[in-house]
Amino acid sequence: MRYRGTAVVSVAVSLMVTLGFAALAIDIGYLLTVRTQCQRAVDAAALAGASAVKQTDLSLVNIRAINIALQNPANNAPVLLSMNNIVLGWVDNAFNPVFEIGSGKVNAVKVSHSITNVPVFFSGIFGHTDLSVNTLAIAVFNDRVVGFRPPVERKNALTPFALPLEKWEEEKVSGPDDYSFDGSNPVNSPDGISEVKLYISGGGVGSVGAGNYGLLNIGSGSLGTSVLGEQIENGISHDDLYDLNGEDIFTFIEGSSYEVTGDPGIKSGLESYIDTRVGDVIGFFLHDELIMSGSNAVYNIVAIKFGRVAYVNIRSNNKTIIVQPVTYFGKEIVTGEDAPHSGDVGRLVLVR
Repeated sequence: MRYRGTAVVSVAVSLMVTLGFAALAIDIGYLLTVRTQCQRAVDAAALAGASAVKQTDLSLVNIRAINIALQNPANNAPVLLSMNNIVLGWVDNAFNPVFEIGSGKVNAVKVSHSITNVPVFFSGIFGHTDLSVNTLAIAVFNDRVVGFRPPVERKNALTPFALPLEKWEEEKVSGPDDYSFDGSNPVNSPDGISEVKLYISGGGVGSVGAGNYGLLNIGSGSLGTSVLGEQIENGISHDDLYDLNGEDIFTFIEGSSYEVTGDPGIKSGLESYIDTRVGDVIGFFLHDELIMSGSNAVYNIVAIKFGRVAYVNIRSNNKTIIVQPVTYFGKEIVTGEDAPHSGDVGRLVLVR
């Protein structure tokens, strides 16, 4: 009988220990779940905030971060950020990130958030009444651009238009300011941002007559209206780029460039394709040298930039395509540690 009593005690003690560890595991599992939820929220908030670091109004950083955090609940409650949770800073190299404050430059956002009332289910038997989690995320607008790689199976922004580098630099600073955007729709009112003419009727750099700055042959041979229209409406494809240079990427590093044939004119039949992009952000090429020879013109391409289409008219005598320069970020932008800062093209990355 004494042996039987000892066994009962041993089983009871073992059961209590087992139940204790099981209870602790349940609470720790829930704590880890809440931590994951909270980390997801601050990650999303940091990325959303970083999407606005190049805006003139930096208050958009806080607005975007706070709003996106609300869409990612943790611990069965909204993640409520305040301005104290959001810090703007500078990360010079996203591949070896050091977050700096007070440098006078902004390209990064740090978001922190703590939850101090994570409930416990069983840990009270060990003296714990609640638990806490602390999370932190840093997102960077990484503008050290190496090149552009079109996605394999989806629409993208890159079109076959080309523009002189000097005209881009001139007009984005001192060009006219005639348009703004109501959502994606252009309206005839200034907004403080200069526009750039992507197409002009004559007078282009190296031009010998009427024509636009350049419509490039990105693909195999000289391209017809339907192919160019497809590239304008849906973007230059992965296959188009591969046909051009045997690679799936445009690379612009260490002074590299591409000599691409093109046409200084434009067919009126392309207007319906371009009209589909009004209000859209499109990409186009910058060239620093042009040898004009009709449809055999050769453009020395040195960069890719982006703008929102504000106005299209290529059927009248005064043919014009006008875009408003924008800061662009996307997964198709390829970055590299040794590339210089572009300032207005890049991708958003989490560095912590």
